[in-house]
Amino acid sequence: MKRPEFITTALAAIFMSLLIGCSSAIEMTSSWNDNAVIIDGLNTEWGPSLKPLSDPPVAIGVRNDEQFVYVCLSTQDPFYQAQIVNGGLTIWFDASGEHEKNFGIRFPNHGEDTPRWNPREPIAASFPFLEPSFRELAILGPEGQQELFSILEAKGIKVKIGASEDGLVYEMRVPLRSTAEFPRAAGIGENGITGIGFQTEEFGSDRLQGPSGRVSAGTRGGGRRGGRGGGGAGPSLDGAGRPEVLDIWTSVSLSSPR
Repeated sequence: MKRPEFITTALAAIFMSLLIGCSSAIEMTSSWNDNAVIIDGLNTEWGPSLKPLSDPPVAIGVRNDEQFVYVCLSTQDPFYQAQIVNGGLTIWFDASGEHEKNFGIRFPNHGEDTPRWNPREPIAASFPFLEPSFRELAILGPEGQQELFSILEAKGIKVKIGASEDGLVYEMRVPLRSTAEFPRAAGIGENGITGIGFQTEEFGSDRLQGPSGRVSAGTRGGGRRGGRGGGGAGPSLDGAGRPEVLDIWTSVSLSSPR
């Protein structure tokens, strides 16, 4: 092979490897639900369906039936627990099986005055005071579109966070297909593969270390567009650099009835 041709081929190979690396996702196969999963903030019914990851230190699981997809994330890491409890976790669904952020659900969706959990405190002790403020979720679309709902008004969507000495558990149920009864749905790819992403947002030390306490703010309605409280940039706990945000994408092959 001539040298110019060799260089061109090598550059093309490097470019393709970069593309593949940028689009990589954890490949998973969903388990059939068999009416086992209850959205209660407990992972006892997930068993081997939960896939543990070493980096980041979380476990994720996906199940489905003919109507819904069920997602679970659990972690014992206090910094990721703080990111989820204080800033919310967004779960994205991409019907094409890729990483497009066209339909996402963020929960909890906090207002400005919501108390924050300090990860220096045991989450199991603080959680009963924080959970009453988890009343709202945001349904996100492309280009920053956002609708706010109370957790009782989002038809077909159920979500629950639980916490104990064993860690934090985040469960969500979402309709697979959009119908008159359930207009907001994850969607299914033609090949039965769905992209699912798990993301937290970067926030400053005020939201990471804020004191926990009893919640007095009420629910902020539902079915309307609006914003959310944000935290400014700042040093993280102990000034050692902010913990990395959670950013996981999976490519999930949905299951069929046995």
